[in-house]
Amino acid sequence: MKKLVRLWKRPCQNGTEFKYVLIWYDEQGKERWQRLGHTDARKAERQRTQKERELRMGIVEPGSMKLSEFMNNFIRDMQGQVVETTMSETKHDMKEFISEIGDLLVESTEFKHAEKYLRGCLAKGNRPATVNKKIRHLHRVFELAKKRGILERNPFHDITTLRVTDRAIKTFRDNEVDRLVQSTPNILWKARILIARCAGLRIGEILNLTWQDINFEEAIVTVQPKENTTNTWAWHPKDYEIRELPLSEEA
Repeated sequence: MKKLVRLWKRPCQNGTEFKYVLIWYDEQGKERWQRLGHTDARKAERQRTQKERELRMGIVEPGSMKLSEFMNNFIRDMQGQVVETTMSETKHDMKEFISEIGDLLVESTEFKHAEKYLRGCLAKGNRPATVNKKIRHLHRVFELAKKRGILERNPFHDITTLRVTDRAIKTFRDNEVDRLVQSTPNILWKARILIARCAGLRIGEILNLTWQDINFEEAIVTVQPKENTTNTWAWHPKDYEIRELPLSEEA
């Protein structure tokens, strides 16, 4: 009887060692791998026999896939569940991670790879707060792989976030804001600066305002989600809350 699963002694990067890998083909004819992570021949043969038995009985385990393939699946599956800007950042961080460690099989990703990525980010000059944000994004990606049974342990689970020293917040004095308004020839930007001063809106909230967000009779501005149109882009407030804030007479 032809074997459905074969063993492969996969060479390690140091060129002097190897680790066993199981290789088989799924129902769609796609080659699948399972890294065993050891050099015990008897144990590897038992695992090959077990996998062979499972395939013949029709038991299908989550298929192996490379990190790039899983990234595309994650982006597809999370559409609508994650803010678009966060999704874009996560995609960038995942590509950066793959560039740092290689396009490995998902189940081959380990804690050492997460460590290597962290060191790489610091070597590029990323600030600790930026690195922590990237780690959170990737932790979420691999947590999904764990929940789907592709990984036993999230490689980013034990990564300790970097300590961040609070930086002084730059604030503008009233006379400085006045000078900004006076020196700005564009009336739209004059309004944006004044709204920032009196309502304390974030820059993204201000840039996504429309006429419908302003109640001129009651002098109130409303911060609310936007759809992707010719005049706005798909956007949600950072805290997901619709807020109403008073405007000054000048604004």
